[in-house]
Amino acid sequence: MKTMSKWFLTFLPLLLLSACISSPLQGWLITYTGSHSSMVDKGAISSAKIVKKGESCSWSAWIFKDIYYGGGGDVKEAADSANIKKIAVVDRRSFSLLFDLVFKECVLVYGE
Repeated sequence: MKTMSKWFLTFLPLLLLSACISSPLQGWLITYTGSHSSMVDKGAISSAKIVKKGESCSWSAWIFKDIYYGGGGDVKEAADSANIKKIAVVDRRSFSLLFDLVFKECVLVYGE
């Protein structure tokens, strides 16, 4: 039993610190971040106007992050969800709860 508790105390911090989310810094309770992924000229990819917003998200949890990371999370799926033909801006947003217990990442696409 003593060996088991030593193993647990040794590897628990490693398991807690192995995050699979794109947030620059992890908070212990709640982390919510957003960032621009693509900016070419004046914050836009093309000359498209920002008329529509599409979103594609993926989620997972600490317990099965190595075998399942949810569907979605790509630019094409986000653009298709809002029927965007000409992309203006691409952003990312991420959310995690209790340092990685549950996390969600989204790609947001703006355009016309």
